[in-house]
This record gives sequence, structure tokens and C-alpha cells, in this order.
Amino acid sequence: MTLNVRITKDGSKNTHRMLSEFSRAVFSSGIVRHLKTRKRYFSRNVSHLIKKKAKLKRLAKQAQLEQDIKDGKVAVNARGQIVKK
Repeated sequence: MTLNVRITKDGSKNTHRMLSEFSRAVFSSGIVRHLKTRKRYFSRNVSHLIKKKAKLKRLAKQAQLEQDIKDGKVAVNARGQIVKK
């Protein structure tokens, strides 16, 4: 992400005014907010192996639920919600 904030000095602007103008421009551009959230909640990309394991676990759980419904251990009500017997 590259954002440029450019402030130009006119003849009548003093250093304090330049600094406040720069701070306002940086704040309104959203650079600081973006960098703070990125550092605080940084997370790595999930690896292929972990995705594969999670999917296999989810499929096994789904198959077990379907088997429980067939065996009558679990019922499905009118709303489609699972109800244990």
C-alpha cells in the first residue's frame, strides 16, 4: 500500500501550521488506522495441509451426522434444526 501525502509550503505558512496540516492529511487519508490494525491483528496465511485437515474433519462430522439421522439418534424439526433425542 503506497499513499503519498504532499504538503506545499507557501510564503505565509509557518512550521506549526505545516505540521498540523500534514498531521490532518495523514489522519484523513487513513494510513495510520490501516497500519495499526494490520500490526495488531496480523495473522499468517493458512497452509494447504491445515485447510485439507479441516475439510476432512468437517466432511467426517457431516457424514456422522447423516448417519445419526438415518439411525434415528438425531431428528430434524420443521425448521431444519437438528434435535437430539
